[in-house]
Amino acid sequence: MGLLFARQAVSQVVSLAGGIILARLLSPLQFGLFGIATTIVGTFGLISDFGLAPSFIQRKEELTEHDLQVGFTLQ
Repeated sequence: MGLLFARQAVSQVVSLAGGIILARLLSPLQFGLFGIATTIVGTFGLISDFGLAPSFIQRKEELTEHDLQVGFTLQ
């Protein structure tokens, strides 16, 4: 548990440092576009899974080709 916490903390520090460096190197317009793109990617990352993988694992019937195609498309 401690290692996972440490990894998450290091990841947040690196992300913050990268954001500060980019804010200094990019123009305000470019940094704004970067911020918007980061927000969109993060939002899609949060809602992309929505429990689909666990539902496939717990399913009693065999998965069909259509199930796999839908899962791949949504993922």
